[in-house]
Amino acid sequence: MIRLLKAEFTRVRARKIAWLTPLFALLGLTLISVGAGFLATPPSDAEVEQGKRAYKEFHDDWEKNHEAQTKECLEEVKDQPEFDPRDCEIEEPKPEDFYRQPLNYDTILKMVLGDQSGSFGAIGLALGVIIIVCASLVGAEFNTGSMDTWVTFVPKRTDVYLTKHIVALAYALTVAVVSVLLGWLISMGIIAMIQSPAALTSSSEVWRLGGRFLIVTVVFSLIITSLAFLTRHSAATIGLTFGTYLACSVVEGIATLWHPLAWVVRLLPTANVSALLGGKYEYVITNTHAAIYLGVITLVLVVGAWLVFHRRDLR
Repeated sequence: MIRLLKAEFTRVRARKIAWLTPLFALLGLTLISVGAGFLATPPSDAEVEQGKRAYKEFHDDWEKNHEAQTKECLEEVKDQPEFDPRDCEIEEPKPEDFYRQPLNYDTILKMVLGDQSGSFGAIGLALGVIIIVCASLVGAEFNTGSMDTWVTFVPKRTDVYLTKHIVALAYALTVAVVSVLLGWLISMGIIAMIQSPAALTSSSEVWRLGGRFLIVTVVFSLIITSLAFLTRHSAATIGLTFGTYLACSVVEGIATLWHPLAWVVRLLPTANVSALLGGKYEYVITNTHAAIYLGVITLVLVVGAWLVFHRRDLR
């Protein structure tokens, strides 16, 4: 088993896709970081001056007309059953509303790492790498026929199955750890260089999110590798994964617009992953629900893929 693992790790290191895919992800993270750096930059003197002029015009208009406009609004809606007087209040304009405000450390950190609600930061890019590479580690061997040769030299299919999972999981965890650390360091560097080291706050969010992301990484690795054993094809596994993501996104959008379908969201894998990461469904789906849901799916796929690989002819 140890020699088999060493051989598998050697084969992974020799695969170009295991190196090229993270490089493309790194390029994407670089572009995100450039955008984050711009948003962390304080506005220029010209922007501030223009904003102050706009603020003065709006504030003067507010002082002259806001009482009359509020009174007019109250007269128009006073007979409505769900009337709330606060809806007619017109807030006083603030100077900072009229020119760009530099984003703080917490916001930049969420932007670079990803806000767990569907945006692609370091975490989203890492998951993309994990999906593509884990699918390829198994699917490509079925496509080329090397799995037949491998099983010939190692007759115990269970050993082959376990080593594939272990190697894929080790690769996925490495990508996950590096992506979170890189996103964290980039965020700190942006704030420290563009603003000041004093603007850096606690990084406890990084460790909380990083711990949750490692759990999600384990789930993704086991699911994608199992799907590759079931489909025996890299492209089919990748297509099925991203197709599921797109389908879930459509259902989420429909459920948002049509509330009778809101309960369906709790059954979607994307929503449960988001909840586990602390994203937009954190208060709709509990961590326990998400963990049990993803755990059951993972167990079914891992056991099912093992049974199929153990019993089915490879040809």
